[in-house]
Amino acid sequence: MPRTHRFDTLLERFKNPAYTGDNRCIPCTAINTFLAGVIALIAGVVARASSAGGVVAGLFVFGCALSVIYFRGYLVPGTPRLTKRYLPDWLLAIFDTADDPARGLYNPEVELRRIGAIEPDPRVDDLLLTPSFAQAWRESLSACTNTESDLRHGIADILLLSPDRLAVSSELSSFIATYDGDTIARWESQAACRADVAAAVVLAQRDPDWGRRSIDDRMELLATLRFFLERCPNCTGTVSLAHGVVESCCRTLDVAVVTCEDCDTRIAEVPIDLDAAESATVATTVSDWRK
Repeated sequence: MPRTHRFDTLLERFKNPAYTGDNRCIPCTAINTFLAGVIALIAGVVARASSAGGVVAGLFVFGCALSVIYFRGYLVPGTPRLTKRYLPDWLLAIFDTADDPARGLYNPEVELRRIGAIEPDPRVDDLLLTPSFAQAWRESLSACTNTESDLRHGIADILLLSPDRLAVSSELSSFIATYDGDTIARWESQAACRADVAAAVVLAQRDPDWGRRSIDDRMELLATLRFFLERCPNCTGTVSLAHGVVESCCRTLDVAVVTCEDCDTRIAEVPIDLDAAESATVATTVSDWRK
């Protein structure tokens, strides 16, 4: 075995996949990087007091600390547990992906109504799929999402990528698409991915702006549509909307979840603020999110 290969294998063994790569936690990484800087500064001051190599010592300690964070995910043992316990949610939320202010003007529900995918429900103050779109969506599910190749080509069409360099796989709690080995998209399940691929086929035929829409807008339209599903894309079982809790490395998030009652597959989920909702139902909260 070549030495370089043995070295790469050794480095991979040293890595902690639970807290690195796609699973790397930004808040934990930021906090540990800050602590690494503090430790390096202290080491530099101590070294400078005894010799002229303070800067070198500080940089050396900082480099070693960053290496540990890169390979292990954190420097201080138990960081995820400590972060979850002692840091408030408002501070952790700072590290969340910030929304583009311009996207506040974009309303996926309005767009879906304009396209003719959803319409007001005459029975209640809500929205539902139009019969023609629902039928076309079901037909697309049956015709365009039966194989892994179907999903790869469908995802490639949505993301404007080459299907030959794209792969899909199921993880413990999600379904992912990778491009040249890098994760580029993630769904709650394979059923959620199938729903998006099938819906994209229909939208490409009915939405005159589909070809000009950004990838983010496309994904948002598709994710919003999944909340209007009444049947599971996999087993055609009844789906329901409920409150759920998602555990991350250092946070616990409340989410509204669309789940199949028969096969227990998660089809869609969105974070919700129960404190802001107060006495409102989860359904009301999700409706507010759509708007």
